[in-house]
Amino acid sequence: MKISIAYCDDVPMQRELIAELLDEFETEYSYHIDAHSFAEPGELLNSVKENGAYDIYLLDLIMPDMSGMDLAKKLRGMGDNNHIIFITATTDYLLESYDVRTFFYLTKPVGYYKFSRVLKDAIDDLSKKKVKNITISTINGSNRIAVTDITYVTVADRTLQYHMNNGEIVETKKIRGSFKEAVEQLIEEYDFILCGSSIVINAEQVRGISGEEVILKNKEKIYPPKRVLHEVKEELEAFWDK
Repeated sequence: MKISIAYCDDVPMQRELIAELLDEFETEYSYHIDAHSFAEPGELLNSVKENGAYDIYLLDLIMPDMSGMDLAKKLRGMGDNNHIIFITATTDYLLESYDVRTFFYLTKPVGYYKFSRVLKDAIDDLSKKKVKNITISTINGSNRIAVTDITYVTVADRTLQYHMNNGEIVETKKIRGSFKEAVEQLIEEYDFILCGSSIVINAEQVRGISGEEVILKNKEKIYPPKRVLHEVKEELEAFWDK
């Protein structure tokens, strides 16, 4: 299993320590860790904007240009709901950390045993979320796809088109009922939002909202009809506040 991790600390020695802990963790467990080091929050934010979200963030809290807490708030404001773990020498932000849905709050100095237990729990939690699948009927038979890999679903000529993270479009057989009925499972059981009569978007794949645009993590833009735009914004904000 491949896990992308971003860690941000303005102190070089602390970044080296995190790198060593991650190397030891990767050796102990059968995960492929794709780790990215950042010396300041702005660099991390630019990376997310250009390349998409990371699975896990390891953030220092006390940094000169922007605190780790403000960085976490900006990530949440971009629609990033992945795991944030603070690694810091202070407990001053402990209560505030709940506001950004922190997965864990580690205090320095951090030893490998505690670090590895917390990171393993975070990855296990991600794994549970990533195994949600649905089965769809295509002209070539049944196809089982991961819900988290779906960016959005549209309809054309009474055929559902599942737009996937990798750019692939999976088409179903022609549907008999309405589009809303066909995607009811995604709306009721998962975090999908109906944006008009012919598209649903995966809230987990939304980076943010700008004016009348819903901006996805893969940089695509969705333009909901004006009559439902306010409702779509409210549903996204409710999702981000979970």
